[in-house]
Amino acid sequence: MPQATQTYRRSLAGSVGAGMKSVFGGEGRRFYTLVHKVSSKYHKAGESQQIIVDQIEIGRDPRCQVRFDESFSTVSRRHAAIVKDGDNWKLVQLSQTNSTYLNGHKVQKEWYLQNGDEIQLSTNGPKLGFIIPEGKKGLVSSINLTARLNLFRQQALRPYKTAITALACLLVVGAGVAGALIYGQHKEIGELSRMYTQAQDVLETVKNENKELGGAIDDMKERARQQDSIIDASRKEISRLKSASPQANVAQLIESVRSSVYFIVTTVYARIGNETQTIGASSGTGFLLKDGRFVTARHCVEPWLFGGDIELNVMNESYDNVSVWSEITAYGMKNDDFTLRSSDFTIDRSMDVILNAGTDDYGNPMKMRLVYYYQYMDPQTQEVTEFGDVRMGGTDWAVAKTNKRGTIEANAGLSTSMTQGTEVHVLGFPAGLGAGDGQSRIEPIYNKMNVARNGLNNQGCIMVSQGVAHGNSGGPVFCVKDGKIYAVAIVSKLESATQQYNDSGTAITQQQQQYDQLVPIKNIR
Repeated sequence: MPQATQTYRRSLAGSVGAGMKSVFGGEGRRFYTLVHKVSSKYHKAGESQQIIVDQIEIGRDPRCQVRFDESFSTVSRRHAAIVKDGDNWKLVQLSQTNSTYLNGHKVQKEWYLQNGDEIQLSTNGPKLGFIIPEGKKGLVSSINLTARLNLFRQQALRPYKTAITALACLLVVGAGVAGALIYGQHKEIGELSRMYTQAQDVLETVKNENKELGGAIDDMKERARQQDSIIDASRKEISRLKSASPQANVAQLIESVRSSVYFIVTTVYARIGNETQTIGASSGTGFLLKDGRFVTARHCVEPWLFGGDIELNVMNESYDNVSVWSEITAYGMKNDDFTLRSSDFTIDRSMDVILNAGTDDYGNPMKMRLVYYYQYMDPQTQEVTEFGDVRMGGTDWAVAKTNKRGTIEANAGLSTSMTQGTEVHVLGFPAGLGAGDGQSRIEPIYNKMNVARNGLNNQGCIMVSQGVAHGNSGGPVFCVKDGKIYAVAIVSKLESATQQYNDSGTAITQQQQQYDQLVPIKNIR
């Protein structure tokens, strides 16, 4: 119902001032929507207008924020207004000749609006629905900045053509600087600063011509000064980032995962009948993923299968009363040591080959397990015999579940898609270095390499440009992407021995050959 309120008068505060508060995200400010129920030159039936200012006018005048074309002869130039009054909105009659109706009732002077009301301009004239969105959807802050700027231009600036150019320029500067700060486009800051200076000059001219805009312009200029301080802060940040060393950033990322890289000692045991013997020990590297899985190379968990002790391999595969296993003790930087058995690990045995190894002294058949591709050339006949599959190289991994959590994140997709030249980083314990020989009890050694080819070789492995030493086996290989560090591979068994005879056929020498290959992290499961 109508109430005694101040007489409506178009004001700068109700349009430009309110629009500024909405553009700059005033906390708690709400908006309403007008739904057009008939089509006109400017709006289609069903089209909605979001209103973010505190006062608008409806009519055929070009300065009206809700405008109808000349074909609506019963709509006055300035027909009605909607004005904010406290937390409410009211419909104000402006026309002296044509009536305004609210839900079919004639508005004498003004009437408070409710959600869902229908406004009609004159008898049989165009109708508008008045909608107040509920909850957070009704907050101005729910409208994106670009849309708010467009609404500001249409609703706050339209009645004040004199100031359109100046205010629009300054708003563009503010929005542009905010964008530059968010996205770090430092090359645009100089141009934005120039635009800001030009906008200030235009504002001074407009201020002198139109005293009514003086207060609003001063307010806008103060906001521009604030944006100018943001430019200075952005410049300083850009300078800092430029001076920062990329290598220093990599070093920080490496440091974040070092404590999840462990020095491992593998002790091999054999039970023959009722007697258990310690067969030997070796060292390597393992690492702990964020999901609690502990990863290393298979040859660090089952070394007796990788040419270390063929007799032990044969006995384990041939006799029921013989069993071979290992215990893997992991030593960490934070003294968080733990021990696993070889049976705790998941291992890919799908490529293993069981070979006939002849018979023992009692005529019992013997077998051995081959876990890596082997090619043999008979020195007399030059015939080549192949055992296994070249893809065996991709199965040199072992993974066990633990109740611990590391800081290393694996990236399976990246591990098979790296291109030639990509830099990768290795942490491990080459030749046992980094385990008790430095300033700390456990201190993984860092190295870096480059990927030597696009994709994988025919063993499903990543080729790299230089090798790593004994003891790195089972350790993590990292790649940095988009500012984050990921484990992409496991250091595999990197060498083989070739035998050479001298001219007399008596002396034998061994020459180490580097494979320089890594097992992609995608292979583990």
